[in-house]
Amino acid sequence: MRHRSSVAAVESDRGELHLVLSPARSVDTHVIRVCSTTGALEYGNAPGLDVFPSQSAAVAHLRRRGVCKTVTEGCALLGCAAFGDCALALIAKRVRTAVVLPNGHEVLTVTEAQWVRCALRNPAAVLTREERANVQALADIPLENLYFYCETFDVTRSFAHATDESIASPDGEWVWNEWFASPVRRLGIPGACPALLQGLAESRAMTDARGVEWRLAVFGRRSRLHPGTRYLARGLNAAAAPGNEVEMEQLVWRRGAGGAAAETERRNDLKTQSENDQTEPNGSGRNSPAGSSGRTSPVVPADGSGASSPAGGGIAGGPVRWSSYVWRRGSVPIRWGQEVKQAIGEADIYIASENPYQGTGRYFSRLARQYRPGDATGEEGLPVTCVNLLRCAPGKPELLLSEHFHEAVRGVRKRSGLSAITVLNFDWHANIKSLGEAKTVEGLWTALRSYLVDAGVSHGVCEAGADSGSGSGS
Repeated sequence: MRHRSSVAAVESDRGELHLVLSPARSVDTHVIRVCSTTGALEYGNAPGLDVFPSQSAAVAHLRRRGVCKTVTEGCALLGCAAFGDCALALIAKRVRTAVVLPNGHEVLTVTEAQWVRCALRNPAAVLTREERANVQALADIPLENLYFYCETFDVTRSFAHATDESIASPDGEWVWNEWFASPVRRLGIPGACPALLQGLAESRAMTDARGVEWRLAVFGRRSRLHPGTRYLARGLNAAAAPGNEVEMEQLVWRRGAGGAAAETERRNDLKTQSENDQTEPNGSGRNSPAGSSGRTSPVVPADGSGASSPAGGGIAGGPVRWSSYVWRRGSVPIRWGQEVKQAIGEADIYIASENPYQGTGRYFSRLARQYRPGDATGEEGLPVTCVNLLRCAPGKPELLLSEHFHEAVRGVRKRSGLSAITVLNFDWHANIKSLGEAKTVEGLWTALRSYLVDAGVSHGVCEAGADSGSGSGS
């Protein structure tokens, strides 16, 4: 297994395009031909023709065949598909290490991307002028420092819920290249296209008062189910997805102490997990909100048995203690919107006249399946605390939306069996106006403190991989 993937787009004098892939999860290099007639991807898994021991050997083979005029090299292939009379391939030219996870896997942020275009001689479809404009708009989307991926571990789920196996079935809600990468993934090459996420991935090293070094990582995953600009992506859509939903995760870890101290910590974790198992069938804390899995990860013995393998086969560095907390932010999960009627002032809020709460129960049920699948059909279901930051004072335009929000939640508790959903009102704008920003933030934390304590934090121990540091690029 390689440390990182690499890709080379090889173009010929006749306009033929070959994609030379060396995935991180494969020991071989694979050559994919883009059909210059239809744009279909061709791959036969034949050694010496489609499969080579290295990228240099594959490119040399194409040179000998006379189909190599220019070579565009990069770090990963993010997708390839035909659009009318052309095929487009997207390559991550440069990346930087944003986070090295506790188990050693690298999370990479795209810092430079390039589109490779291949003209088709006999396209299956001819694009209209509007479709051509849409394809061009796709190619013009900025990618630099806005997208990230991990080639060897599943980062579409929180660290507490991801496994070495789940990378083969990423959570599609956060995978922005799911359609674009599907033609490549159907070829059956392991890790040919990594799951591309939109959002934030950053980490920092910190030292506490005792001189102990900690690592802090923050992830922001933006949902692809209902994205859009401020006034267009509001409320629930047909997929029961709120506008611009974002999942945030705070991951904190440190290397565990050795010897007797490590064994004591391990026993404490086993005891905690046992107590949780007696409370909930899946080992989850009883009062965990949607923002926190409340799940204690299986503890890895100090000898490293059962540990996740580090990226690139790095040398294990002993046990690492970690904790993870997850929360979400999105538009109010009912059917509503805003209409701009004048250039000055706020846009008018309107609630759907028919079935305004259609999809609300489906949304909360999806949260239950995602964060606590064992409790999704339980008597109380997944405990969820919704923090309502809307203006709640009489006469404010957001009051109507807030009232409907409460009514929708009451309906979900009654009809869907998810009785553990609560709504906490905190009028952010009113508090800012009367108390100022510092006091408002302090007041918000005071209001949330009991909920955060009851929720608990996902935590566990894993075997450390080789930590290559953060901030490097390639």
